[in-house]
Amino acid sequence: MTSLISKFHARLNCLDETAKLLRLLRNDDGKQELNSIKWTIIDLKVLIRDMKENLVLWRENIQKTQDDNCSFEAINKELSLMMEKMKPFNQPEAEQQLLSNRQCQEEQQQRQEELVLKEDKENKNPNNKCAAAAVVKIRSLENLEEDMFNKLPRHVKKRLTVEQMNSAIAELNNVLKKKYEFIDCPKKDLSFKDQKIRAEYRKEAIELKGTPYTTFFNDNDLNKYTTTLKMKKRTKEDIILVLRHIGRMKEIRKKSSIKYCLK
Repeated sequence: MTSLISKFHARLNCLDETAKLLRLLRNDDGKQELNSIKWTIIDLKVLIRDMKENLVLWRENIQKTQDDNCSFEAINKELSLMMEKMKPFNQPEAEQQLLSNRQCQEEQQQRQEELVLKEDKENKNPNNKCAAAAVVKIRSLENLEEDMFNKLPRHVKKRLTVEQMNSAIAELNNVLKKKYEFIDCPKKDLSFKDQKIRAEYRKEAIELKGTPYTTFFNDNDLNKYTTTLKMKKRTKEDIILVLRHIGRMKEIRKKSSIKYCLK
């Protein structure tokens, strides 16, 4: 387009120059000058026509560009909406895992709180048959006297003290108390999960059929009901050794389970 305009101005300049030569028309060269002006005007017409065609093309291109711009804006808007909708799914996997773990912890804590409230309510209820089971006589271990403890061989008592022994005996008696209160609880007062646990207890008791032992506990009971013995495995083994040595306990291995039976 710029080149056409330049050519147009160049032709106009030619006309200006030609107009100056009008006074020469009376001369013999006048006809030649008029002929030159004629062809210049023809060239101008051609240039004007080309300029019009170019202007039409420019308008079409401008309209097309505007249409494309509108289309791009519409597409950009749709993409923005899609990104907004996809935000919940674009979280990093670690963050999603953290949220999931946090929800699990909150749910577990809530269940524990509900269980504690339920147990407190049952313990306060005088009609609770499980609480009434505490009246049933449950066998227990007697404390160890200091004289008897001092007579034990050194390789048996090792570094234990009589205080440690009696503290462990008190913890074992608590294990027996809780375990057999649970076993004596009526079936209708137990959840389905507790019924399965009690069925396992009774199955283990059947394994002792034919022996003189009826009261026992195992390592699972120690892990469930004790605080010190489950943390100190070596101390637990030494205490069991002492109780076996003085004849208050018998260790029986049946299948994959070790049962510590009271004599």
